[in-house]
Amino acid sequence: MIKIKIEFLGGAHEVGKSGFLLDGRVALDYGVKIGMEEPEYLPSLKIDAVLLSHAHLDHCGSIPVLFNKGHPKTIATPETLDLSKMLLMDSYKVSLKQGYKPPYRKQNIKKAFARFDPIEYNEQRNVAGFNVEYFDAGHIPGSSGILLNKEGKRIFYTGDINLSSTYLLNGATLPKKTDVLIMESTYGNREHPPREEEEKRFVDAVNEGLEKGEKILLPCFAVGRSQEVLLMLNKYRYKKIAIDGMIKQSSEIILYYKKNIRNYQNLKSILDRVTWVRGTRARDEAIDTKNIFVTTSGMMTGGPIVYLLEKMRNDNIRIIFTGYLVEDTPGRRLFETGIFSNDEDEFPIDAPMFRFDFSAHAGQSELLDIVRRLNPKKVFVVHGDDTDKFADLISDEFKDVDVEAPEIGDVATI
Repeated sequence: MIKIKIEFLGGAHEVGKSGFLLDGRVALDYGVKIGMEEPEYLPSLKIDAVLLSHAHLDHCGSIPVLFNKGHPKTIATPETLDLSKMLLMDSYKVSLKQGYKPPYRKQNIKKAFARFDPIEYNEQRNVAGFNVEYFDAGHIPGSSGILLNKEGKRIFYTGDINLSSTYLLNGATLPKKTDVLIMESTYGNREHPPREEEEKRFVDAVNEGLEKGEKILLPCFAVGRSQEVLLMLNKYRYKKIAIDGMIKQSSEIILYYKKNIRNYQNLKSILDRVTWVRGTRARDEAIDTKNIFVTTSGMMTGGPIVYLLEKMRNDNIRIIFTGYLVEDTPGRRLFETGIFSNDEDEFPIDAPMFRFDFSAHAGQSELLDIVRRLNPKKVFVVHGDDTDKFADLISDEFKDVDVEAPEIGDVATI
């Protein structure tokens, strides 16, 4: 019986910095941990390929580090590769602006782009002895679960996954069965509130703010969340909307690959009628004339949202978060303390603040359903803050499944 070695380089007992090495040759993702004072990168290795699940930096941000020692291919869906280009270039620029140098050169990013190798959903490819197939993960545009088959042993890596359809995307598709499951567990310790109820609360909060004459600030992730929020705003026919930051570029990429998104026409419609902010002058004009601002960054670590807060902190504003806030990020600190602080400034914000759960991750019951449907013999629980607890839950639910919550540096042979 064939043996496969799995090394857990990152993304174990933590959310972020995902990186799992198979037989020393193929990596499943190669990310960076963000939200810290200084990002944490994965090590420089000489490998054959990265099988990239999606474009978020906690899954792709360390790929340029690999070009210190080699020139691996990065295999992913076309939209993932285009979105990764955008985010990797921006990440490098932000790093230098904030005064720390990543452990790679800008030339490494360009070398990585030259080795990007697109694969479509349900296409099969041989990579370093593994037969590889990509499945739609329903998380962000282009996101994938990855099935690897080596001499009949089947390994499925969920990446970040969502079984439920949203305005932007269809829910994930899964293979029929697998022997080994490497699964995310971001929400392994809780359920999401019913989407319809959360959407109603969101709309009520926006309406209440507008009725009070408040400007609505919606800090969003550029890829996925901002487009989902725009589709909601389009549904309820809100006007005087400005969008800012990388949302423009990411939306153009997402619209280009329209076959893998839902409601293409609705997304195009809202993008055609919002105001695209370009530069400081236009931003100041938007502050005077618009009342809803959808802008990066979602955790307030940088981007136009910081400028808007500084300019509007004494105005009548309302701040609505729609995504996960990592501990010790400016967004999390603001939400919990009412004080905005980053490396450059600190000031109080006296404004109503709200947080809604429009997560693109599977909740606890959906994660258990993935285990049920794939019926694996072995499960590795990764990408979560409470991986041990979720591993125990799987063990309680599925008595015949061997479950493990590995730590960084662990090596398993399957």
